[in-house]
Amino acid sequence: MEQDTTVRPIRTRNRQAGGSPTRTTRIGDAVWEKAKKRATRDGVSMSQLMNTLVEGYSEGKIDLPRVELVYGDR
Repeated sequence: MEQDTTVRPIRTRNRQAGGSPTRTTRIGDAVWEKAKKRATRDGVSMSQLMNTLVEGYSEGKIDLPRVELVYGDR
């Protein structure tokens, strides 16, 4: 499978800080559009999706480089 090298800068708000700071990341167009389509179907905004993923990673619920969901406390 060929990897999508097209990137899209993404800005997300830092709500915990109480302000409107943004963060920028790069996500391939094909991946972004596929995720956006699924999120829309599931009734989730892309902002909610990005925040949930980053929060899960920061709390040790998602491990990388291979995605592994952790359902219990570590």
